Amino acid sequence: PSPESFGVTGLDVIPVARYCPAPLGICVENYSTLTTTYTVEDGLHLSIDANGNQLDDGFYLFQIQIQDSFLSLSNNLTQYIVLDQTQPVVELNAIEQVNESEMVVVDVEAYDGYTGSRFVITWTITEPGDSPRSVTEGELLEDNRLEFEAKKSGMYTVTALVRDLGGHLVVVEHNVSVMNQQPTAVVRFDGFQILDGSVVTIPSDGSWVFSANASTDSGNDQQSLEYYWSVDGKSLLSGKSYLESSDIQASSYTTIHVEVVDDDGASSELSFQVIQQETESKESLADVPLYSILTLFLVVFLGLLYVLRKRTQPDVNSGFVKWTERGKKPKN
Repeated sequence: PSPESFGVTGLDVIPVARYCPAPLGICVENYSTLTTTYTVEDGLHLSIDANGNQLDDGFYLFQIQIQDSFLSLSNNLTQYIVLDQTQPVVELNAIEQVNESEMVVVDVEAYDGYTGSRFVITWTITEPGDSPRSVTEGELLEDNRLEFEAKKSGMYTVTALVRDLGGHLVVVEHNVSVMNQQPTAVVRFDGFQILDGSVVTIPSDGSWVFSANASTDSGNDQQSLEYYWSVDGKSLLSGKSYLESSDIQASSYTTIHVEVVDDDGASSELSFQVIQQETESKESLADVPLYSILTLFLVVFLGLLYVLRKRTQPDVNSGFVKWTERGKKPKN
């Protein structure tokens, strides 16, 4: 300030400077006197040596007055300032390894050595095979806390650029290894799950479907799963998640194999045996052997002879008396 602002026209003045710690804008201690150097030219230029006055980093209220040659003091000028001469100490905390599609939480702790210190944190995330990107609003839980989903397998790099009130800049990084989740092949037939190595009976005629739609993987890989079907060791079909009876041209087969592969090349396999159900056949007369037909006719013929002979044979030894009607002679 110029001497005129204090009501002083001469240049024979002495500045009087005092300070107090004020982290919240209010003095928490009594004012102490500061040692200063100054020059008076077109105004009063005041210089304060923080180290010489043993001032630590922090918030302060400064009061300045001018004393003239008559020892009169001017009014007070009060200024709220922050003294920050050192870099902050920054720590970045996060898990080092997660599975694909899991959430990653990253925390940054910064300390500047005084109450009321504040920081500005700029986040970037480098995904596997990509350039660094800024974080979204949904990923930023707090200024110093970040949460994001690890959608790809590989190495993620999280970078935090921390700037304090004094303009000091500290950069910290953390690598997170994301492990690929292997898919799980699941095959169903008529609603029932088929286990690896099991035996399934299928109709020899009619249609049937083996479905691998229930196979599972991480949320990011689920839609990109590839399916490879083979029958009796020969590759048959790829791309479809199900196998129909019309896809197989062979009349007989015993083993069906399916492999489910995700976009990282991880796979899951399942094999099972199939048995074709035999249909019941009706035998015609032409299929019956000749000796069987002759035997049948012989048995029928002998049976008829026996019945006819029994009917023509008189009933002599029956032991019953024959009665005749009245008025008629008995028949001889």
